[in-house]
Amino acid sequence: LMKISSQGTVNTQGNVVVDNNAVIGGEFTFNLSTIDENVDTDYTKMLENHFQDSTMFNVMVFPTATFTITGS
Repeated sequence: LMKISSQGTVNTQGNVVVDNNAVIGGEFTFNLSTIDENVDTDYTKMLENHFQDSTMFNVMVFPTATFTITGS
């Protein structure tokens, strides 16, 4: 068993709705074409391309992903 960890950034916009100190909603949109492993090596460039290709997020067809908070 091999464990691979990765860390990077992706441009994100969004908001959180709070009522009486409780999170009750919100939404975040991630621009998947901006995936960046924050280190420029051959491996990280390959990984960024893999994340964006059709075997993962298929960024050409789905350039963004949305996370919606419906309650907590």
